[in-house]
Amino acid sequence: AAGGTTANSPLIISRPFVDQTSGGQSGAPVNYPGALQGGAVVSAKAGYLYGANAEARASLFRWIGPEGTKSPDRSFRLDGTLGYQFVHFADGVGITQSSIVSPAASFFGVDALRSVERFTASNMYNGGAAGLSADWWSGRWHLVTAGKIGLGGLYRQASVTGDTVVTVAGSPVNVPGAVLARPSNMGEYWACSLAWVPQADFKVDYRLTERIILSAGYTVLVLPEVWRAAEQIDPVVGLSQTGAATKPVFQDNRSTLWMQGITLGMRLDF
Repeated sequence: AAGGTTANSPLIISRPFVDQTSGGQSGAPVNYPGALQGGAVVSAKAGYLYGANAEARASLFRWIGPEGTKSPDRSFRLDGTLGYQFVHFADGVGITQSSIVSPAASFFGVDALRSVERFTASNMYNGGAAGLSADWWSGRWHLVTAGKIGLGGLYRQASVTGDTVVTVAGSPVNVPGAVLARPSNMGEYWACSLAWVPQADFKVDYRLTERIILSAGYTVLVLPEVWRAAEQIDPVVGLSQTGAATKPVFQDNRSTLWMQGITLGMRLDF
């Protein structure tokens, strides 16, 4: 997803930040009628998630209804599960700004400037998981509920990059950093910790005919203490990048990610 402003706007547009020195609101100019023509675009890379698991099952309890056939009228089964679980989640935020200085304006000899900032975060979990799975059969209906909890290592990685190209007298000059990505917070960051990852699954099947089975399911998985790209952006900016207290800094903010999904399907038995 992306959003922003376009050039030739009659509005005064600036990128807000908090001045470290004064503690008050300030802004980096983007568009100012008669002086600057520019725009800024914020793009968000939607979080993408994928995972895998492998597990072994052992029957703990089994009850078969009065028919005792392959498709009993009523039956119940409880299994214990033990296995391996892998989950990966990542997202990102990008900010692109471009401004052209009006010939009538004096801006320290600058003709134009363009900046690009990128904030990315990635979380990878590997661990073991143990749980229970229960199956109920009643007539044409089949209900499956399963729950498990995993314990393993969560590896986090984040990156902050920024670059500005300033055109002075027709010559481009590269300057490291921009507005929210500056030398004080730019770089690669890593962290590892132990994590508990619970998961629950619900599924219901309905045998429409002898061969056609309709199904619907719901899954929820909780991944704690993840890094999200937007949460690592520090809004406080020190205009001077000298001294021990310069800002922005990497935030190391962590949050709990709830992942939920719904499945619908149809199975054809031969």
